[in-house]
Amino acid sequence: MIRVNATVSARTGKVVMVEEEVLDPSPGSAPKAVSRYQFKAALIALEKMGEVTLAMSGASPMVQLAWAEAPEMRRADALVGFITSQCNYSDADLDEIFSTASAIT
Repeated sequence: MIRVNATVSARTGKVVMVEEEVLDPSPGSAPKAVSRYQFKAALIALEKMGEVTLAMSGASPMVQLAWAEAPEMRRADALVGFITSQCNYSDADLDEIFSTASAIT
């Protein structure tokens, strides 16, 4: 499956940028990116929001800004790496978070 995001110029109305992401269709594989809402909702559903909030309270201002404003959470991003290291999450924990998040609409 491929997810395509296109950016359209407000001035010309033409597509100025296209991003494609190949999603792994194999069963049991977690997505590589979810929206910030989906990610945070999954943390609440999995009862992990408290520990992540605690980790964020001691984070640098830039990390806190990313936590508050990033439109999506990508597994390879530094923010997810920070959360992983601060909360001692394994790859299986991240799979669970991203899989749960992708099911939330």
